[in-house]
Amino acid sequence: MTHILRTRPLHDHLLHQVKAEALDLREKGIHPHMAVIQVGDNKASSVYISKKKEACENNGILFTHVHLNTSITQAELIQEIEALNNNADITGLIIQLPLPEHINREDALDAIATPKDVDGLGPTNAGRASLGMKEKTIYPATPLGIMRILKWINYDLKGKDAVMVGRSNLVGRPTADLLGMEEATVMVCHKATQNLKSFTRKADLVVVATGVPHLIQKEHIKAGAVVIDVGISPNPQGEKTVIGDVDTESVAQIASIVTPVPGGVGPMTVASLLTNVIDATRLQNSLSKVQWDIPAINLDI
Repeated sequence: MTHILRTRPLHDHLLHQVKAEALDLREKGIHPHMAVIQVGDNKASSVYISKKKEACENNGILFTHVHLNTSITQAELIQEIEALNNNADITGLIIQLPLPEHINREDALDAIATPKDVDGLGPTNAGRASLGMKEKTIYPATPLGIMRILKWINYDLKGKDAVMVGRSNLVGRPTADLLGMEEATVMVCHKATQNLKSFTRKADLVVVATGVPHLIQKEHIKAGAVVIDVGISPNPQGEKTVIGDVDTESVAQIASIVTPVPGGVGPMTVASLLTNVIDATRLQNSLSKVQWDIPAINLDI
């Protein structure tokens, strides 16, 4: 039996904890506060920021939106970042991607103070993640959400063959690191990989983050595998919906679990960003990260 796994229950469970932790911090005189820098007027970015704002304000986290003109220079953007770095009221800072072409993304991310880097994309957090420094690291929200999904379904990664399709700094590389830390045997595939299905068909777990709609079909997956779809693309048929990198209907015929798009990894990314804000706020105040409760569910896989 295939389970099409929607993660809203786990999302809600985590946000209930976020709200309680935010209240506890406020009672200590500490106010979790996330700032988002947006450069330009990308419509998708504006939608994502609106959702982040709503999630923060509904769960006890203050929110600031810094909206900058597309014509801003690299130096001016760095000045804006440094001002927020130096603002003691801000405990979490992210730059909404994508950035305009004239802005160097890596330099901008590098400018965010490590303690406030709640997207986990700066080089210090990335390095700590690769070294397995769990207690100090703020992990990118999507890879963290993926690992929480696997814990939720009580999936033991030790000794499993895992294929990560995609090697972006945002998802692919940090996810591969996290899977490896749990003693999975990890293969990373990408756009230059020859005969992709020869790797994915051997895998117990396939995680896909490429932005190529329906790249993964039934013939890519072995019977009983778990498939995590991170991709999101506009529906090519012009409908006001999105689709993933996995053809869910096809893959569901053979996989044991597949996460849908939307409704799978997306809610966990939002929830994990908010847990990152709480953890970053605590670390800045000499408190340990929260031991977030992830209840296991039995799906008989």
